[in-house]
Amino acid sequence: MADSSEKPDLTGHWVLERNDENFDKYLQAVGLNWFVRKIIAKANVSIDITTEGDKIEIRTHTPKGDLVDSFVPGDEYEMKNPMTGKMEKKTGYWDGDVLVVEPVDNENLPSATRSLKDDCLLMTNTVKGVSTTRYFKKK
Repeated sequence: MADSSEKPDLTGHWVLERNDENFDKYLQAVGLNWFVRKIIAKANVSIDITTEGDKIEIRTHTPKGDLVDSFVPGDEYEMKNPMTGKMEKKTGYWDGDVLVVEPVDNENLPSATRSLKDDCLLMTNTVKGVSTTRYFKKK
């Protein structure tokens, strides 16, 4: 785990600027059909990241609903996925200057990392060995 001097300030409102070239392959690995993948690729997505003490809340706004990850780094937590309607068990932690959120005991669910580079929030999602990076700008 990183000490507080290594942790970047990820707080704020972030708006999707672009996806990398692997986004469609990633959505295929998630199990989405062609039509749904095309809709998702064009969707407006934003992220609000807030902190309160040690607690981090990541609220990802999508056309289907908000995904809310709210956790204290190092602890397990549960969140309801609006895409599936199912509860998911996850853990979030700092790995140096990268914020990692991973599923607990379910390798079929995606993991996500968030980091800063050149004034962009980079969110890299991985599922079944397929990764994609999404680039967000602070607004």
